[in-house]
This record gives sequence, structure tokens and C-alpha cells, in this order.
Amino acid sequence: MFSRDIPHEVLNYRLDLGAVSFVPREAQLQAMEILKDELTLVVPPKHALAKRKEIDVSDLANENFVGHSVESPFRRRVIELFGRNRTTLNMPIEMPTIESIKRFVQMAWV
Repeated sequence: MFSRDIPHEVLNYRLDLGAVSFVPREAQLQAMEILKDELTLVVPPKHALAKRKEIDVSDLANENFVGHSVESPFRRRVIELFGRNRTTLNMPIEMPTIESIKRFVQMAWV
């Protein structure tokens, strides 16, 4: 199920609880943080950036990204991060699920 649908499902008693990557806007729900997640850059082992300990967003201007086509807090954070750093985000490929992105990237790296 898409994360965006979980708050609605809880409110309609189809789920007893839900875990999402954002704070729901529905005032009738109570949310608590159970895990803090960070954004992580993933590259193949032989990529030029793979050996670096730190990477500036501007270092990513010439890279292509595979993005999640569904609006989400993480997608928004990535877009805002590039915008704040005045760096072009090249996202020529967008896919509907994280699993499809993982499979695509795994195939591309082989």
C-alpha cells in the first residue's frame, strides 16, 4: 500500500496502526517517531564518487538519478535539497515503486 493511503486506512478502521515516513496531517491521528531515517546516496562500487567520504550536492549536478514518481516527503526533500544548493537535479527516469527502482538499478549495475 502507498504510504500516502495509510493515514486514511487507519482513520477508517481498516488498519489498527501504520508506519509512514512523514507526519500525517490528519488531526485525529496521533503520530510518534520510531526511527529517524537519513537520505543516502547509492552508487555502484566503481563509480567515481564511491570512494569519497563526503560529497557536496554540487558534485551531483552531472549525475542522472532514478526517482520515485509518487509524491512523498523523501522525494520532496531531495528536490528541495538540490534547489537550495542551486544544483540541477537530472531525473530522466521515474518509477512508481521503490521495488521497481531497486530492480532497475540492480540490472543497470550488472
